[in-house]
Amino acid sequence: MKFLNLATLLLSLFATTSALAVGKRQTAGLQIYVANAACLESEDAITSTDPYIEITVDGQTQRTQKVGDGTTFTIYGETLNFPSASPTSVLDIVAKDKDVLRDDTIGKATVDLSKVDTTKPITVELKHLLGLANAGIVTIYVVQ
Repeated sequence: MKFLNLATLLLSLFATTSALAVGKRQTAGLQIYVANAACLESEDAITSTDPYIEITVDGQTQRTQKVGDGTTFTIYGETLNFPSASPTSVLDIVAKDKDVLRDDTIGKATVDLSKVDTTKPITVELKHLLGLANAGIVTIYVVQ
């Protein structure tokens, strides 16, 4: 059973990597590949950070299924689909800390895709809610 799970994981990783490598979009709309998040500030005084990434485009919100496990660096490797969004949309990116009662916001950023080179990785600097300090970075790709 472990071999089957590993084989499924490897095939999934290969399919995602292949789609990025050839630069072909698998569905209509906009696809954002969330690669990783790093240097995320902890919002918990007692427990560790369990981060996930939430992206909103044209009123559609998607989030990573993977939640980091007590670390400030997480590899997500997930593609989020926004069927009715365009490649020139504005992304609202939020890193959140998964908690039992209410998830805390670690940091936020806005990316206007019409103003960045979408053929390369996009590294986004997250800001705390007041916008005064760096709260970490997220690396994303636009799947073309």
